[in-house]
Amino acid sequence: MHQHHTDSAPSLRKLCLFTITENIENLHRELVADKCLPLPLIEELFQVAQQFDLIQPSMIDIFIRPDTQKLYNLQQFKRNNEITDKISQVCKNLTHLSLRSCSDISHYSLVKFIPSIPHIITLNLSNTCASSSVLAAIPRHCSKLRHLDLSYCKRVNDNGISNLCSEPLKICKNPNPQTTRMKIITLNMQGTQVTPLGGICALKNLPELKTLRCNSFNRILDLLSTELEAFSESNNSATKTPQTYSLTTLYANTSKVNLNTATIVWPNIEKLKVGNMNDGLLSLTRFRNLQVLVIDGLCIDCNFDNIFVPLLQNINRNLKSLTISKVDSVDVSVIGYTCPMLECLRLDYITSNGKSNVEWLMRQCNHVPFKHLLRLELLFCKDDYMPKQHLRLLLENCKYLEKLRIINCQSLTDAVVKEVVKLNSFRKLSVLSLCRCNLITVSSLFTILKLAKCLKNVSIMNCKMFSNNDLKLLSLKFNLELVFK
Repeated sequence: MHQHHTDSAPSLRKLCLFTITENIENLHRELVADKCLPLPLIEELFQVAQQFDLIQPSMIDIFIRPDTQKLYNLQQFKRNNEITDKISQVCKNLTHLSLRSCSDISHYSLVKFIPSIPHIITLNLSNTCASSSVLAAIPRHCSKLRHLDLSYCKRVNDNGISNLCSEPLKICKNPNPQTTRMKIITLNMQGTQVTPLGGICALKNLPELKTLRCNSFNRILDLLSTELEAFSESNNSATKTPQTYSLTTLYANTSKVNLNTATIVWPNIEKLKVGNMNDGLLSLTRFRNLQVLVIDGLCIDCNFDNIFVPLLQNINRNLKSLTISKVDSVDVSVIGYTCPMLECLRLDYITSNGKSNVEWLMRQCNHVPFKHLLRLELLFCKDDYMPKQHLRLLLENCKYLEKLRIINCQSLTDAVVKEVVKLNSFRKLSVLSLCRCNLITVSSLFTILKLAKCLKNVSIMNCKMFSNNDLKLLSLKFNLELVFK
């Protein structure tokens, strides 16, 4: 059972908000009458009501106001048709709206509703009755729209994407082109009826598109690869360059050939997630603007030394965020000395390399590893052991660390903490989460709390050496928002 100690100021504030929300039926008349109730407080009460499943129909008049700008999770209100009618009548400045899973709103009602939100910037229609007619209405009335989620809308198909893009697909029987070119930045089409041709349509006709999530991304890359081959064989290839696209985020499990294509048609990729890769990873070094890299597993015949070491040695030196998941024999020292500007590091269900290349790497590099790290997450497989020199290398140098999360790390001991705090006081640390770290005691936490003046949010879960009484005392002494189990 999770326990929240409520003697700290942040916890007391949450308790007050919860109490107000729980009794909102009794306060309804006063809250509606008070037109000066601050909008940030209204939004905070709405978040609490959602979190604890306290949404009531009568809350509509409290949360939907003329100055409301953001509305999320409206499916909890039920009777969603009434909600959209209310929004149309009252909200004149709405910029962020989620109708996710409001499946009882018909596509006719959505078409009628779209003109009432001309200032919308972020719109989530996932798992609704959104259709081609709805998407045709968006370019006419929502010119400020930048982020659109259509995931799991079963009525959305290639014709709908053609309508959204204001450009008819050749395969459409009844194209409905518009005159306005949308400036959408992110588009999610996962779980829809959109084919790879619809994905190509979005890429070619949404010039501001940075992030596209869709079905069969590999198939889209195959089509672009065929297009690229045709261009190379044409007479224009000697005088012109192939068409490139504005995409900066790529989520895909891709083959080596497709990755090579991606580096040509999407040269400006900044965020990349790939999985089950082979030596094709080395082509990622061509992404000169890469800032965020997520590697979710390697092929069976690949390992950290023969894939990651040459990749990290040649990749963009300004890489800001790195996530490595389900990879064996990870050498933390290689990451530290090859990624000098790293701000976020997540090692997820990895095993560690027992050997260390620290001395060799130190001779090759002239920077302090992990100096710029702001967020660190270490999630280890059961009974795996990270070499203590690797853990110290991580923790001793990240003097600006703000968030630290460690799960199942049995090399985190009192002795390691004692050595680490000699070099790092964690003066910027604000969030600390430990889970199943069974060789660290409350004395180490006490030492960290004395040094880390910004640390107010602590979570201790299933750590055998901590008692509830000790944690309660620390919570009182340091005014913490503490979660423990």
